[in-house]
Amino acid sequence: MNRKTSTVLDISLEGAMKKVREQFGPGALILGTREIRRKKEGGLGSEKIFELTVTEEASGGRGPEKEKGRPEGALRATGASGREILVQIKRLESLETSIQTLEEKLSELAGKYREYPLYDLLKAGDVSADTIGVVSDSFFKSDDGGYRDADEAARHHLERHLKVADAADWTDVSGTHMFFGTGGCGKTSLVIKLAGRLADAGRDVAVVTVFPRHAGEVRRLEVVADTIGIRSFAAYSLMEFERLLGALDGETTVLVDTPCVRTVQELTTDRFIKVMSRIDILTRHFVFDLNVSKRQLQVDLDLFNALACDFCVLTKLDILCGQASFLDLLAERLLPFSILNASPDFDRGLEIASIEKLVSMIDSVTEDAEPEKTEDIAKSPRVLSENQEDGAGYDDARPARVNEETVEEEPAYS
Repeated sequence: MNRKTSTVLDISLEGAMKKVREQFGPGALILGTREIRRKKEGGLGSEKIFELTVTEEASGGRGPEKEKGRPEGALRATGASGREILVQIKRLESLETSIQTLEEKLSELAGKYREYPLYDLLKAGDVSADTIGVVSDSFFKSDDGGYRDADEAARHHLERHLKVADAADWTDVSGTHMFFGTGGCGKTSLVIKLAGRLADAGRDVAVVTVFPRHAGEVRRLEVVADTIGIRSFAAYSLMEFERLLGALDGETTVLVDTPCVRTVQELTTDRFIKVMSRIDILTRHFVFDLNVSKRQLQVDLDLFNALACDFCVLTKLDILCGQASFLDLLAERLLPFSILNASPDFDRGLEIASIEKLVSMIDSVTEDAEPEKTEDIAKSPRVLSENQEDGAGYDDARPARVNEETVEEEPAYS
């Protein structure tokens, strides 16, 4: 017996079934069902519709059809198969209800976070929603009583969870210090400035650059070292690096400048880690540039953990839009801070991290205010760059006394 097929369209499966019954009768056979998308008429997007393929006997007209000759896999518009489709519809409706319930719970949770006294302040300071959630949960679970108001209690709660290095001034810095970070984060500038501070404090200082990219890097360091009265060395291999450290006097404070940890994979090998494990009084710092994206910041945190670093160093704070965004480093665990750098200039902006300074960075945020961007900063090729190599911007910082007769003054953010 010859059969012919037709298609029925509707925005819902239940509506399409109703059309089948109306047009072909309750005995019509449904050969297939699929969900398709089509351009929404009069709109800029698309809409979801259901297409049912229906068959009817050519000789029998539109009406009840016999079971005899029913194609394999076909469904009835009514009966058990129809009920199965309706069950699927109910399941979809139940899923939609579950999604709505989840959205309501998330909204409720967000409302709870908004009750946190410093919510607006941290949000304006470019702190991520995840971090605000962690901080607020910790606050609400704590017993911070005895304060004048909720704001004061929240601030004291934050202060208690900030950790810094136990160092009062530069004379407390000794041993070997390695500085890691991604390209353009300001490691070299930081190492040079720190060497100058330690030398001024009477320390015997040596700077070692590991795996330099070219002779210009080495020459630059030599010029700076001669100017501020320190020693400088370059290590082109792990063997040479280990030999250099072994030859230096135990009273010498050694600052190690490393290349971009993302591009020089040798820094994360087992061999390099073994070399570090043999260094006496080694402190590992990871230099964070908070002007990068949240995704890049997470990559840096993963590298911090992989290298077993001891402290976080914050740099480029003078161009940081979200002054409180350093709190994102504490969402997973409470990391301690060692050094803060707020200027590319050699003679200013560098200080040992303190609780008071970190709190002042949070307090400097103006709630609901857009971060100010000066014209010079907006034009800077360094700002908000994630992939620049070392040697640009901050890493061009040098002592103001270097070759004053021959070196022209460069813009701070060139």
